[in-house]
Amino acid sequence: MRFSCCVLLFAVLVAVCVPASAPAGELSWAFQCTGFPVGDDQTAVAMRDGRVWPVIFTGGAGQTLDAYSLYPTMNPQTGTFWHQIGGDLLNYSQQGSVVSGPLSAATSPDGRIGVVVGSASAPSDRCAAVLGAPATGFGSPIYGVRSIDFDAEGNLIAGQDTILPPPYGPVPLVDLAVSPFGDRGMIDDNMYYWHEIGWAPGGWVGPVDLRQFGPQLIPDSMDLTFDSLGRPHVLGTNASTTDLISYDFDVRSGLWTFQVVASSPGGYLWEPAVAVDSQGRMGAAWVQDPGTGPVELKYAYQSAAGDWVSTTVASQVTDPLHGFQDYVIPQQIVGLSYDYNDFPVISFAAGTGTVWLAYDPPAPVSVPEPWSLVLLAMGVVGVGVVLLQRAGKCPRSRPNDA
Repeated sequence: MRFSCCVLLFAVLVAVCVPASAPAGELSWAFQCTGFPVGDDQTAVAMRDGRVWPVIFTGGAGQTLDAYSLYPTMNPQTGTFWHQIGGDLLNYSQQGSVVSGPLSAATSPDGRIGVVVGSASAPSDRCAAVLGAPATGFGSPIYGVRSIDFDAEGNLIAGQDTILPPPYGPVPLVDLAVSPFGDRGMIDDNMYYWHEIGWAPGGWVGPVDLRQFGPQLIPDSMDLTFDSLGRPHVLGTNASTTDLISYDFDVRSGLWTFQVVASSPGGYLWEPAVAVDSQGRMGAAWVQDPGTGPVELKYAYQSAAGDWVSTTVASQVTDPLHGFQDYVIPQQIVGLSYDYNDFPVISFAAGTGTVWLAYDPPAPVSVPEPWSLVLLAMGVVGVGVVLLQRAGKCPRSRPNDA
């Protein structure tokens, strides 16, 4: 009896106290200014050390690629708790401005992080990736890599133009992703999707031209990911940069379908950052100019029903350490990742030319659902019975009492 009551109470407390990923409309956003400058108006974010500490990468075409992370000690140079942990990661100072394209970052299950400056332009354009680990720091650049991902075992999967065997390759790769079950997907700049079944012989199969199912997307804007069921999804902006489009594979119909995640008629929206939380749920972040008001930082998630629910994160932001305000700038590529509670973490640039972080702080007190209150009451009663038994106020049941 004592054991069962304690287990029940423990289960209830876990169910009540452990925060769950909140819908987009229920997020409570907070902001931090890193104090560091943004390069080429684009950032990417990854989570190191078990998806707790954020690392922001900034740089890109013609700019040095630098990395910043949060520490519990003050940085006297910036007046913040952010410190530079890597500078000129792709050796721009030696190689010159040869790397171009958008930034993207990835995190391995064992806490390693990677960032890549890809390119969907001519295959002759240089592109590169760099990997880091808490114990060893960042390694040397890996040139010729346009996209990276990690599989469930933490193995690096590097996407290169030559990843497809003849007669398919080489193709101008845009993005590559690994599903929870080991399958791989690839999208090229012609909007052709390729698939490799991880457990079956034969290698890559395809491609399928996604343009037959919907509008054409800007190559550099496309981002590929898999959900928890292993279904591929491709997000990007259309040619007019007024719509954010999601291409999703529907296993019921056996066809690709598309839906508009967000629209900005009369304005613009810029390339999205896409990420998947630990439960395989997809999210996207981007900057949008409605044309009739301030520029907005946006976030959306895909619900269990398959539709996208979006919300405005902020147009103006306030730094809690110094109390000063800043504003979101247009024409930038933001970063997106998830922390250990599956709350979104977004990196972006503000008007003062500095890098910021937007995140949803878990509430210090979680309000239990009604069923949780009932179970909690049952657990309290059970613990009360145990205490009475200890005090001799309540008879214990014995095996021979039946």
